Amino acid sequence: MIGPARLMQVKANLIWRADGSIWAGWKVLEETFSQAIDGDESQQLRTLRAFLATIDTPTQLLGIANRVSTRDLAERCVTGVNEAHRDRWRRMAIADAGWIMAKRPIVRSSYVFAQIQSPQPLAQFRVTTNPKRVSQELKTLYQRMAIGLAIAPLTPPEIYALEGRVAGINATAPLGEIRAFEGGQPHERVGLQDRQIVKIQHNNNVFWQATGMLSFMPAQFLSPGLAAWFQAADTVNHPMDWAAFITPIPNAQARHRCAQQRRQLAGQEDEYAGDPAGAPPELQAALEALDREQRELQANPSEPALLLSMGWTVRHAQPGEVLAAFDQLKANLEPQGFGIDRPTGGQLDGLVSLCPGVREPITFGHYTQHLLPPDIAAGLPLSPVGVGDGQGIPIGIAPRGYQGACTAVFLDPSLGPATNRSGSLAVFGALGSGKSYFIKRMILGSLARGHRVSVLDRTIHGEYVQLAGVSGVSTRVVSLEEDQGLDPLRCLPGPAGEELATAVLSIIARVPPAEADGIRLAHAVHQVALQGGGLGDVPTYLAHDSETVHLAQRIDVMLRQPLAKVLVGTPDVSLNDVDYLCFHAPGLSLPDHDSTIHAHLAQEVLPAQIIGRAVVHLVTAMSHYAIMRNRERFGVHVVDEAWALTSSPAGLAMLLDAVRDGRKHNAALWLLSQDPADIGDDALARLMGTRVVFRCDEGALDKASDLLAIPRSQLADIPDLPTGSCVIRDLSGRVSRVDIGRAGDPAIHRALNTTPLGE
Repeated sequence: MIGPARLMQVKANLIWRADGSIWAGWKVLEETFSQAIDGDESQQLRTLRAFLATIDTPTQLLGIANRVSTRDLAERCVTGVNEAHRDRWRRMAIADAGWIMAKRPIVRSSYVFAQIQSPQPLAQFRVTTNPKRVSQELKTLYQRMAIGLAIAPLTPPEIYALEGRVAGINATAPLGEIRAFEGGQPHERVGLQDRQIVKIQHNNNVFWQATGMLSFMPAQFLSPGLAAWFQAADTVNHPMDWAAFITPIPNAQARHRCAQQRRQLAGQEDEYAGDPAGAPPELQAALEALDREQRELQANPSEPALLLSMGWTVRHAQPGEVLAAFDQLKANLEPQGFGIDRPTGGQLDGLVSLCPGVREPITFGHYTQHLLPPDIAAGLPLSPVGVGDGQGIPIGIAPRGYQGACTAVFLDPSLGPATNRSGSLAVFGALGSGKSYFIKRMILGSLARGHRVSVLDRTIHGEYVQLAGVSGVSTRVVSLEEDQGLDPLRCLPGPAGEELATAVLSIIARVPPAEADGIRLAHAVHQVALQGGGLGDVPTYLAHDSETVHLAQRIDVMLRQPLAKVLVGTPDVSLNDVDYLCFHAPGLSLPDHDSTIHAHLAQEVLPAQIIGRAVVHLVTAMSHYAIMRNRERFGVHVVDEAWALTSSPAGLAMLLDAVRDGRKHNAALWLLSQDPADIGDDALARLMGTRVVFRCDEGALDKASDLLAIPRSQLADIPDLPTGSCVIRDLSGRVSRVDIGRAGDPAIHRALNTTPLGE
């Protein structure tokens, strides 16, 4: 690079430029925004505002976009995976990621560069100027920025890579000469408009580039989501970089400027005193904007005003593709009141703007916006784009704006407990919406990553049973039709077994646990347990007391149902030494959802259905116990048709305990059902970490809105979502539509594809 922007030296994360300035650079880590609360953007806005309020030196922000490479995708997949499972999981993940790579997703990295020494006259410039002062300034800057951002100092190779990217190469040292021609070389120019694009040549690399400036902004933002102009680059179906330069103005100086400008504008009102039309509305709007700025500055005396200039840059081998990308950007931003201007001449400054650690180019200075920290925060700079965990299972893509623009989506099942958050997952969707395909992909991915999974399979053809054949891990399928017993008093030790046995018998006898009969039942269970008996011995104990003989008769009749042998049989297999534990009960009958919540319909429930509910409760508790016994390995308990548990107080309490205990026991609960209302309890909904809604009918939108914590108006397309598409709210509270990818292995795809996503 020639001129003042020429890179002189790099040491650690420090950059020396030829103009005598010294800069420090950091990469913004994704975990900066990993603690979002309540599903909106308020946490992101607070984080960004806290960072922007600390700026007291010229600062450069960079957002660098690249197509996701196979190597980058593989690294994201294996992050957090134990070495013993890494090779097998990598093979499976790469096969699954083929569908994603075909969509050519884009990934963005964000950087912050702060000036720690202003430009110096050439005669005074030394590369090693005041090393102690530079070190202290660097430490102070880091401490201030780390209050708002999770950042990591850049390394020299990373800085050289950013510098080399300007020339389209992977640099490991300062660049040599770059040849740039505005409008191309003379024989390529057609007219003045060609000076809005520049041709770059460095060795054998030749490409075209253009920079568009943020020329004006709306007077006010209706909401932060509409103001996220930094993320507009990610709606374009081509990697688009952006560079922003921020110059702070001390609060007192900014207030003085506001007052001075207001006096000048207020004086103009007198000029329209005799005009019947009065002062133009633009004048009144300007006065109101200055009043607002003055109030904000007075209310926040520690925050500076900020001068912002920003430009988006696109490069491509074909100039037509560069111009098409800007047409897409304009189509997205201009209807919202933003202006994009590609200056004629000055396009070389767009090249300079993407160098790491440079001062504001002259052309950028012509497009300065006077803003406050909350205003720039509303643009969501540095915020990660898309949705998901950034690592883990590659499940699909998040479409962004124009057709084809997308980001890759990863979900890491164990990330929640590993970061002291909920790992629980709630998935809802109508039949045939793709819900089962998604959850089975998550199950196989979890197993391949070395986790444990337990699930109850009620389907006739055993769709979860089929996963055992393609999982490649140790499995145990427990058939509840083959006299397999799960007597809780014999399976679980002490109070845990008694509590579960009491809950199961309360369901069978249809007595509330807190009423007199429920208390008598609990006492009987305790006495039988003390005598070393099993659940089948409880009716005999109850029959000896005239006050409980009716309970004995009721339970005895219910235990004659064929599937009741599961409740009283002695277990003959261990449930704790396998990776994948699947309980198969194809004959399990359950009451419909309405019968569980309406008393008059509950009277019509058949005995087999009552036993079915008891078995679901029992298996759920046993799975929960088996998964949580081993804290060394992350485990997942999958509960399909969750309404069968959430509709009863005992079942709901068990699920709440499972979610709350998950973080302590390195485990998670995954709930599935057809209707978001099936989650039943707001407390349970709030405890869910990741929430997924597939296609559902119009009547479910209110609950879906509550679950995803976004306005109902943003979910109008849910009833029309194609199979395999959903809306995901991730651990960080970000919400986006996601298209689930198909498994790369044909055998696995067939095992998953009970409800086809399409070939």
